[in-house]
Amino acid sequence: MRIHVGKPVGDAWRRYQDHLEAVLAGPRPLARLLLVAFLAAITWWVYVPLHELAHAGACVSCGGEVRRMTLAPIYGGSVAARHFDWVDDDTPYAGQLADFSPGSDPCYFWLVLAPFVVTPLARPLLRRSARRRGAIPFVIGTVLALMPLASVPGDFYEASSIVVTRTVGSFLPDVSRLRSDDLVALVSRLAADGATRAEWGAVAGAAALALLAALALTGASIPPVPSPEAATGTRKGAETI
Repeated sequence: MRIHVGKPVGDAWRRYQDHLEAVLAGPRPLARLLLVAFLAAITWWVYVPLHELAHAGACVSCGGEVRRMTLAPIYGGSVAARHFDWVDDDTPYAGQLADFSPGSDPCYFWLVLAPFVVTPLARPLLRRSARRRGAIPFVIGTVLALMPLASVPGDFYEASSIVVTRTVGSFLPDVSRLRSDDLVALVSRLAADGATRAEWGAVAGAAALALLAALALTGASIPPVPSPEAATGTRKGAETI
């Protein structure tokens, strides 16, 4: 059996390009593009701390404990650190749940993927942006839809590593050292420590699973651009922010 990922990925990319073209359509495409870029920066600045808080909230919701969450100063980490003793702004990452006890693997899996429960909202947001040429729903929908792909070496690898290590844990000396939210750093560490073939196989399997899951979620979150006939109740050519 062959698994063809090229066509679904290509189709999703073409659908996304259609949405971008719909938002930029009109007499001032460069101005619209600059607006989209500005809104994307603002949206990302707001999204990052909310993403990390979703991790923390999910951990607490299932009985876990959060002892340290890091957030870069540019995302408000310095301000948050002055008010919450469990927040630290000393981090090489945008944000990270750095010290926590999930209590169980199901809780661990839930807290890792909790920020992505809002990803399906990208579909109605992108549909609305195409109908109304709305830059705001387009940008928010873009961030939600593309975050799974951006998180392949991070959250999605971490979630996949939980599944893989639970499945083949009996063949591994220490499953905990294969679980990480930074795949690049993990590979460097394993190479320096001299990982076994079984460990490398588990990491490769988890990475492949993470990529496939992210591609599937992102692809499902980008709908086709509605046809003009489907845009009922909307003035033709209407432009909104």
